[in-house]
Amino acid sequence: MVMYKVVKRIEGNLISICESQFTLDYQFGKTTIPKIGKMYVFKTIEDAVLYIKHISEKFMNSETFSIVEGESENVAKIKFVSDSGLTTKPELTSDVYLYNSYSISNFWKTKKQHKALKAHVNPAPPNAYVCSSFMPCNFVKGVESLS
Repeated sequence: MVMYKVVKRIEGNLISICESQFTLDYQFGKTTIPKIGKMYVFKTIEDAVLYIKHISEKFMNSETFSIVEGESENVAKIKFVSDSGLTTKPELTSDVYLYNSYSISNFWKTKKQHKALKAHVNPAPPNAYVCSSFMPCNFVKGVESLS
């Protein structure tokens, strides 16, 4: 199914927008499968652009973001996502929040128990979907770089 993915474009490489031990590299014409969990994708370019605007205002500079069109497998609507996460296991935490491997892997391992993970779960971005694999085909014209 054709979907749109927001990626970081750094020195010619396409990578996940949130860097962690689960950061994914994307190459045109090659299928990427995450080490754990699934990947965000959007059905429309407009939804991908809105997502970039949202995260740019709250967290990151959008200068390195691009939108790529590609083929996705096992696309499904998503209701919850891993919180930006605790930096350590809950019993050892401070109030510092960063993307990290603990919150991401804990989220996907216990996805059937989201109610038990109140501190680690947020609503998904509007109109976000997940997929089990993504193969980028081309940059979306007009938004190759959103700087």
